[in-house]
Amino acid sequence: MSLQTPRPSPGKKILCMSLLLASSFALHAATTDKTAAPAPADSAPPFWQDPSSLPAEILPRVNQGLFTALAQMESGFVAVGERGQIALSSDGKNWKQAEAVPTRATLTSVTAIGMQLWAVGHDGVIVYSADAGQHWQLQRSDPLKKSEAAGRSGRAASQGAPLLSVLFLDVNTGFAVGGYCQFLGTRDGGKTWTPIDLKALVEHPASGKVAASKNADKPLVFSKEQLALEDEADPHLNSIVATSDGSLLIAAERGTVYRSTDHGEHWQKLKLPYDGSMFGAIGFEGKHVLVFGLRGHVYESRNLGDEWSEVKTGTSLSLLGGRGLANGGAILSGANGLLLLRKSASEAFQILTDASAGSISAALPVGDAQDLVIAAENGVSRFVPQ
Repeated sequence: MSLQTPRPSPGKKILCMSLLLASSFALHAATTDKTAAPAPADSAPPFWQDPSSLPAEILPRVNQGLFTALAQMESGFVAVGERGQIALSSDGKNWKQAEAVPTRATLTSVTAIGMQLWAVGHDGVIVYSADAGQHWQLQRSDPLKKSEAAGRSGRAASQGAPLLSVLFLDVNTGFAVGGYCQFLGTRDGGKTWTPIDLKALVEHPASGKVAASKNADKPLVFSKEQLALEDEADPHLNSIVATSDGSLLIAAERGTVYRSTDHGEHWQKLKLPYDGSMFGAIGFEGKHVLVFGLRGHVYESRNLGDEWSEVKTGTSLSLLGGRGLANGGAILSGANGLLLLRKSASEAFQILTDASAGSISAALPVGDAQDLVIAAENGVSRFVPQ
């Protein structure tokens, strides 16, 4: 089925899940005379300040901003987006802005465990709420400082780059991934975040355990030589998810995924039948996973990537967000107001469009109804499929 979509609205940019190469690098402040005397201690602050350390501004129409991610709580929904904006709603229709969010960096992903929330974003920012989003505190930031912007010597490639996905297995154990192979872990609810060297944890599976793809003759696992990615030595890690049996999957660029069956202690690097980037993933029951991304490509596996099957979507628009439903169902969202809905794993995806939304980064069902809450380029809203 072909998809007729409206022309993208002018002046807008693709959502943060497509901003895989975007880093929140610090802007250069005005140069000063190195020979000049130091400014007095009580002098005014410089014109530019790092947005990661500034509080989010209070806006009059918060639900009309650019939002990049959604999570569902017992009390309703939370949406995060540009300039540190966080919006809360009990019904997906009426939204209020969370006050005193301690960052102005764009937020790209949010997750909930009970009343506890974690959101991640640009400049390596991680913020936390213990009360369903009413109050927030900054757990981490790693901006590119002005003094370090001119050269890369002595700093990590990921410094100043965005975190793109956050996952918590319980209230203590969590992971965050992002640009330039950023991979962080915590075992104390985010009080401390420790960098994880993913490449050092990658190992080959036992001989003969990885089957050939149904859709391509390419091997699913890189050889030892291919593990050195040459010009992609620090690949972007776009999404991390868990399945019901505790397995972990990371969707990355260049048709690459990583999997772990021991709670992240060791990883295997797999190759999809498609070389394009996967922007997101969904974990289902057992080892059932689905990945989605560039140009409407979707692949599904029931054995955590030993075999992949292509899922037809009927669109070539890029897919930016996804959420699993019961019985293997899924909601996928993407560019130009695209929504794909299947109610179970045995059904095909149905194409829906919300032309007013712009590019849609995330969608969640409202209870047992057919309504969806969407986070998009033109705000957060309730969508009723026709």
